[in-house]
Amino acid sequence: GDTNHDSATTTPLPGDWDAIYLGTTVSSVSNATVRYGDTGLNVYASSVSISPSITNSTFQYNKSGGVYVTALGSCQATSSVTGNTFTGLDDYSYAGFGALAVDPGSTSAPTVTGNTFTGGFTSTVYLETYNGLTGGTYSSNAMRNSVNGVELWLGGKLVGSRPESGYGDITGTFTNNTIENNEIGFRTYATYFIEGNTIYSHAQGSARPSLQNNIFNNNSRYPIELAGGGFPTYSGNTFQNSGIKAINMYGFWSDNLGGIWPAVNGTSDNGSLPYVYRFDGVTRVYTGGGVSFAPGAIIKMADFALFKTAAHLTF
Repeated sequence: GDTNHDSATTTPLPGDWDAIYLGTTVSSVSNATVRYGDTGLNVYASSVSISPSITNSTFQYNKSGGVYVTALGSCQATSSVTGNTFTGLDDYSYAGFGALAVDPGSTSAPTVTGNTFTGGFTSTVYLETYNGLTGGTYSSNAMRNSVNGVELWLGGKLVGSRPESGYGDITGTFTNNTIENNEIGFRTYATYFIEGNTIYSHAQGSARPSLQNNIFNNNSRYPIELAGGGFPTYSGNTFQNSGIKAINMYGFWSDNLGGIWPAVNGTSDNGSLPYVYRFDGVTRVYTGGGVSFAPGAIIKMADFALFKTAAHLTF
């Protein structure tokens, strides 16, 4: 409503207020409408493990996230987020839903089911870790009309102009979701920066989600884009009408374990999705356990693309 009685002289924007914090399991939200916050609802497990439920509500035009599930210390945050609608405001709204594990021993693992993300976000679903474990189950959601359908971010908090080291990991199971009309369907990334000729990596963990029976449709750039410690597994997914029918590989890999990039089969416009290395990027791999391309994986290199590795590489 027009609280200050000035008609249309002032208008609301995402971030006009902070958040509603839920800090106990007995808390629940149902049939609510939450607008114009920084984080509309923040499930905040800072002293005890909690699992409040959030159902059948509408989250519109919030800034950092309509709902955020945050775990600190040694706490677990395991909320059920079901049947909600999330709408962003282009250039203002970062995420529809977010999950974050901050400290060693913390776990953010929500169950996110049957929600509709109508668009206007940088990422409809955003998972982040500093030093904890972020994961959960994401099923039967519609993730549409944004820059990224899903984004997984490995990193550390900024200290001055540089991020501190982060050792957390991201898992998560993504099943039977429709991820469509975004620029990128599913993306992994990690914090690093370049100073002079030196690369400084601050993400030592890995992102190892499982993608099962999802529909990737009409994503204008790539259905999948991988950087950081991104090593998804795939089963039964459908890829159709992608702008570029490939998995984009770029940036900087640095984690403690290494991993495998499998052959990505399933229904798609051109059969198996190849791994593509862009002409305008350099992919650098520094992983403790080495990296492998599984049998059947297709790799394509653009003119002047570079793949540099200081790790053991197996084809």
